[in-house]
Amino acid sequence: MQGLSHEDAAIVRGWLQGLSADVLVQTYLAGFEDNAEAYIRQRLDALALKAKRAGHPEWAGWFQTRQASEAGQAKALAAFERLTRLEDLPAEPDHPVDLWLPKSLAAACRKQELAYLKDLIEGGWRRLPAHSAALVRDWLSTQGFLTEPDVPEQEAVPSAPDCHPPAGVPFILPLERLGPPEALDGSRGDNRAPGKPRIDADNDYAAIRAWLALWPADSPTFKAYRKEAERFLLWCLIERGKAFSSVTAADCSNYRDFLKHVPAAWTGPVRPRSSPEWKPFRGPLSDRSIHQAEIVLSSLCRWLVGRRYLDSNPFEALPKRRLQARMRTDHALSEAQWQFVRDGSERWVKAARTPETRKKAVRLRFALKFAYLTGLRLSELAAATLGDIETVARPEGPQHWLRVTGKGGWLRKVPLPQGLMRDLTTYLETRGYSVAHPEAAPPETPLLASIRQKTLVTGTGFTQSETPVSPLALHHMFRDFFKQAGAKLAETDPAAGKRLAEATAHWLRHTHGSHALDKGVPLTVVRDNLGHASIQTTSLYVHKDSDERFMEVGKLVD
Repeated sequence: MQGLSHEDAAIVRGWLQGLSADVLVQTYLAGFEDNAEAYIRQRLDALALKAKRAGHPEWAGWFQTRQASEAGQAKALAAFERLTRLEDLPAEPDHPVDLWLPKSLAAACRKQELAYLKDLIEGGWRRLPAHSAALVRDWLSTQGFLTEPDVPEQEAVPSAPDCHPPAGVPFILPLERLGPPEALDGSRGDNRAPGKPRIDADNDYAAIRAWLALWPADSPTFKAYRKEAERFLLWCLIERGKAFSSVTAADCSNYRDFLKHVPAAWTGPVRPRSSPEWKPFRGPLSDRSIHQAEIVLSSLCRWLVGRRYLDSNPFEALPKRRLQARMRTDHALSEAQWQFVRDGSERWVKAARTPETRKKAVRLRFALKFAYLTGLRLSELAAATLGDIETVARPEGPQHWLRVTGKGGWLRKVPLPQGLMRDLTTYLETRGYSVAHPEAAPPETPLLASIRQKTLVTGTGFTQSETPVSPLALHHMFRDFFKQAGAKLAETDPAAGKRLAEATAHWLRHTHGSHALDKGVPLTVVRDNLGHASIQTTSLYVHKDSDERFMEVGKLVD
């Protein structure tokens, strides 16, 4: 551990004596905009490790848990003063990993039977999970144990083999790692337009990448379009043995059948794109998903025809299928079910007994209200940051609006009610931000953050950084809660409980639309909140007319 600066030493002394993290950091570090609690925690964790190396493991707890009594604070402060005067040991290969690495990394090392630094130096760090391996590798480099850059085996990207795999064993890679052989790269495709294309692409792979570059790489649209283009390109190469720019309408028709009966070798659970277990499908697609895939692929081919890369769009020759417009507006919670959900989330907050369980409960309560009161899509909820919030001064009080980038890159603003802003402030407090000045947090701060923070290597050791919760993690959080709430509700109302247990995050979007219209919110307002392109789509949430018709006809039975 490097010596603390005068400012950091003053901050640690103040923290040990019970002062607020925000006040200390703002006092000694002018212009500091990161999480003050995390900044101090990094230095305290480093002090705890130094205490262990100095032969005083009992001091470690004094730095990691603030002492409540004056006597305890005085004891911790005296230990700090002694520790700062002690010269730190240099890292040696025979030192246990627990003397230098944070608890999480040390635990990962022990799980792999890597007890000493020499075990890591001799290459054992490669046996760690990819993220942990990268952190340990970087730290070993800062200590001078690794003189040349290296890449852990888990991060090595395999080169794409020949696209003629053994029978029944297709070799499947994501788009960014796919390298088709020259015979199948489309540079001489049968459907290539004559002359030079209007895009800088001489093969199918480059042409598809040029199309995808029209959207931001982190946008939901990019990911959805990449998924469909990637699946089709792989199918062309592996199942048909053809270049993308050589497929015909008959091939496209066969692809439709393939999507209905996706072979098991093409399917698997969700895995990172860097994982060797990654697969492009979870299973066969529904008719609606197949229809959507064809719309995306036809749009891709149409764009390439316009850029004079393709001569024709093979998807336009397919027989047109009309699917009845359908939106599952019945996938919405009733007023009673929503109230049960709200009450359940409040009970979770009150029942929390530890800081971590309280943080989870407060996050869940905020996430439920955030989704219900805004009607945002799952990806939009996960992407929201403090910097996306705009405050407008009005005579009747401030208005808060959230800037949202929705489908197709369309921008819209969604109102954030005052009650939701209060819940956000409480939630930010559990994450270490100032309640009095939540706006002082960095603009990139996610509204919904992962419970576990990301570990980073810095010049003084390791630090923790917040990461936004992923859409998949958010989906599971809602799904698990609805299952538990549904089971509880089923004790008194089996039918309502069973239905609640089936709910997902998207049900809250439908619930927002249905409840808003039932309470008299104008169609245009709900349309703009939900980001619908057409008011006809929003009108599907209107239930009162149909409910009244059903009840009136029911009178005929009497």
